[in-house]
Amino acid sequence: VSHTMQAKQSRGGQHKSEVSKDDTYKNYKETDRCVNGTVIYEGDDEHYIIETELDYYIVRIWGGFLNVGDRVRGDFTTFYHTYIINRYTKDETRIDIEYKAFTPDMAIHWLARHRLLHPFDQVNYDEWDEW
Repeated sequence: VSHTMQAKQSRGGQHKSEVSKDDTYKNYKETDRCVNGTVIYEGDDEHYIIETELDYYIVRIWGGFLNVGDRVRGDFTTFYHTYIINRYTKDETRIDIEYKAFTPDMAIHWLARHRLLHPFDQVNYDEWDEW
């Protein structure tokens, strides 16, 4: 498994916290379902894995950008278009939540089956899967 596929296991720093009252966003709405998350993997075709307090979500972004390690906040219970905020840059990003996984391995496997891993990781996964 390549270094880019090693998902970070730490759950620290993800306690529930509100968005500052000074922050205003055009599309993002803070609700009681919003939680903090961390981007732990960047796949292909704008797909990312975001780790939250309880689960892992595969999201596709529509405009904007995310980086591994970015701390984000949003309502991950909506499986259609929704907006998250990047807590570092204060930018909002439109996403589709495509899959909810209970472990990072489940999330990686879902991306692999849909051929959405980072290209280098996809080749390694396909070679490993042939064994």
